[in-house]
Order: sequence, then C-alpha cells, then structure tokens
Amino acid sequence: MRQGIEGNQHLKAVTPAFAQLKRSIPTLRAARHAPFHWRSRCEQRLGQHIAEPAGSSAGRLETISAYKMSRGGGALELSGWAHRDEVAAECVILVDGAGTAIEAGDFVTRRPDVEQAAALSLGLVGWKGVAAVPASAPACAFALFPGESELVPLADCQAIPEGAAAP
Repeated sequence: MRQGIEGNQHLKAVTPAFAQLKRSIPTLRAARHAPFHWRSRCEQRLGQHIAEPAGSSAGRLETISAYKMSRGGGALELSGWAHRDEVAAECVILVDGAGTAIEAGDFVTRRPDVEQAAALSLGLVGWKGVAAVPASAPACAFALFPGESELVPLADCQAIPEGAAAP
C-alpha cells in the first residue's frame, strides 16, 4: 500500500479511497489507532545507513519482483525467511546497494519447507517487503531479533530486476 503498487494480483481493485487512507495514516498513528499506532524497530531505521553486519546469516532473501507504481516509477516486492535458534525475527529491513535502509518487511506466512529443514515448528518465519526501486543495487535484507539491537544479515542479496525503473 505504501508504494502505490498497481497490479492485477495486488491493488487493481483498490478504489479512490486508497489515496485517502495513505493521507490518513499519520493521523491514525497520532490517534494511536491499531494497527497504525506503532512503528516497528526496523521502520525506525528507514533512511539510515546500515553498516554491513558481521556474522552468519539467519535466513534468506529468496525472491524479488518488479511492479509498476500507479504514480509512476517502479517498486519491488521482496520475500524470504528468517529465524535463528528457534526464534523468528521481529522484523526485516531492506537495504539498497549503498547501505541505506529503504523499507521494512514483516512476517506474513509459515514456511513448511524451512520448518522441515530445521525439524522444528517455527511459526511465521516467511516475510515480505515492498520498496521503491532503489537507485543502487543490489537489494539486501537484514533481520532484527527480539531483545537484540544488532541486525543480522540474510543470505543472497538480489540484483534489481531488469526493466525496474529507479526514481
């Protein structure tokens, strides 16, 4: 919703009320209206430079797709999974090739394949995020785990799909 993505599988059926919702989000947050009443710790880092964290990865950035934005330009939908030590990450941050945090991702699905490989029931470890096409590649993802302040890298940064238009 934030990026104005237009596509049959996404927002094709959205009415003009969508633009009104986008303008209303700051008011809804100020009024502490759920689910707009908070920002994730990853959202709080948007626009900041993210130093390349050390350590082993705690998941993967698996897919990246380009979409046309209704107001012009392009957007990316990225997805993957993240967990470490039987714990799902709190949120995911998407970073451009210059190391700037461009958007946050959230956990939206169970991943039976990841659970089977880990031989554990993990809950929601599959994430998705949407971001405007960045000016620099590749797109990378990092996870933030509950109770921790350091970001953990997710494997497999992705090239920007051919034909995606940067702002």
